[in-house]
Amino acid sequence: MADYEADARQVQRARAAVRALTRQLSEFGDVQVLVSYVDSLGNTAMIADGEGNWHARVGMALSFLERSKANDARDIPAPPPPPRAQGDSTDAGTSWDDDIPDIDLDADL
Repeated sequence: MADYEADARQVQRARAAVRALTRQLSEFGDVQVLVSYVDSLGNTAMIADGEGNWHARVGMALSFLERSKANDARDIPAPPPPPRAQGDSTDAGTSWDDDIPDIDLDADL
């Protein structure tokens, strides 16, 4: 069951904290703060605030996403090779010496 009053209090506290953090960090330059939380229905919601150059803040967010995707891709193991059909051998019926011509050792040189 949803507790809308608790959700409203949580959002109010989170907004105040995000705003205070944004103001504190703005002395360092452009700042973007993103916070996610789960409401009483189990839905994920977000609060965002920022100060400074909007383009720089968007650039920081995009850079974060690109690096995160690259790290995720690096950490995902390669998929295993597809399974072989039953009765399929690794050499598919060929021999390592199929391409080497036979030498007649009895031939006159």
